[in-house]
Amino acid sequence: MTKKAFFFDLDGTLAEHNLPASMQDVEAIRAVRARGHSVFLCTGRTPCHIYDSILDIGFDGIIAGGGTHITLGGNMIYRKEIDPFIIGRIIELFTTNGGLCILEGEQSLYVINPGNNNWGCDWHKISDPDAFVPQKGEFAGQAVLKFSAEAQSCRPFSDKFYADFNIIDHGGFLEFVPQGNSKSAGMRRVLDAVGIDYKDSVAFGDSPNDLDMLQFAGIGVAMGNATQAVKSAADEITAPLSESGVALTLNKYLTS
Repeated sequence: MTKKAFFFDLDGTLAEHNLPASMQDVEAIRAVRARGHSVFLCTGRTPCHIYDSILDIGFDGIIAGGGTHITLGGNMIYRKEIDPFIIGRIIELFTTNGGLCILEGEQSLYVINPGNNNWGCDWHKISDPDAFVPQKGEFAGQAVLKFSAEAQSCRPFSDKFYADFNIIDHGGFLEFVPQGNSKSAGMRRVLDAVGIDYKDSVAFGDSPNDLDMLQFAGIGVAMGNATQAVKSAADEITAPLSESGVALTLNKYLTS
């Protein structure tokens, strides 16, 4: 048997709205792992935002923050945080120009211009550009790995971030990941660490930040609920999340 590495996006692929994954998907992931394959979560969520019912599935490693934070067997092998002074520039731009922005950290989430949004009410609300400056700011020493923002309000000044960030357009919001980092870059780092060829990798995803992951993998599997662009980039299309599409595809690796 050739050992394979399976990579799973979270939102829209394994679960949605912070709910648990379906039991069919959970059992299928555990079954392929029991057969000797490796399984990895590969999500845009940063570590503080990955919830217990997903972690309890049991993964060999986690690529979080769109590739900015990687652990294998509970040990960190890669971490890229945003420079505190760049964070200060982000805070200043959004407080000056308006628009909802969420700084996605290792320990917590931080929101700029929350407005009347009810979600994220327990997140830290910030407006001070020096909030993360070492030995000065309220959140000094806390790492921010990426950020997301309401697209309509920040498009006019999103060009200010081109030099430092890869910007992923999700339609209603933009996702900003530090240059040189992505889900596929995270996959490459993991595969190199565990000694599995990319040709023996299988990735599942549904949204724009999964495109590079599906294109890099030996087999890229788009969910039935994926955007058309993601489906077009994939090698296979499985059933939607609501029909446990992950399990449907994984079952092929349990019977072969």
